[in-house]
Amino acid sequence: MALGDLSASYESNGNPGCVSSGVGDLGGISYGAYQLASAAGSVDAFIEWGINQGGFYADYVYSLNQYDNNSDAFIDQWKSLANNDCNGFLQMQHDYIKSEYYDKACRYLANEGFHTDNHSNALKDVIWSRVVQYGPGNVVDLFNEDLACVPVYTSEWNFLDTYYLLA
Repeated sequence: MALGDLSASYESNGNPGCVSSGVGDLGGISYGAYQLASAAGSVDAFIEWGINQGGFYADYVYSLNQYDNNSDAFIDQWKSLANNDCNGFLQMQHDYIKSEYYDKACRYLANEGFHTDNHSNALKDVIWSRVVQYGPGNVVDLFNEDLACVPVYTSEWNFLDTYYLLA
């Protein structure tokens, strides 16, 4: 299982073409394997990132950018990209989350003395999942809250249990 697969499986069943209804969701309509929230600006940031990457990533987001976010045409185009190149569109979403969420969160944690490279794949996936939900800027606060609830840091599993209980 690759980094991020766990999160994608729970967010969207790993479907890069998944589009939520947005009903009752403060994030509005959400898109893709990691459910990028339109109301939070995540979809706009994804499009801008894709343009900056160039190549077929730019081609994909230019095809989206011709429509207003959340319009029927935008939603249809999002789904069409996933239908026409499921693996490529999924890889694009993965690369975006890794670059703009996960890697940033790991840098923030490293600045606090927590180096993710020294930890299990399970903990890395937890970081990925949380950073998708809360953003990279919040990961240090989440970790500090969780560590305060673990009386003695005896194992990652104590920490992982606490991390999910408090989230």
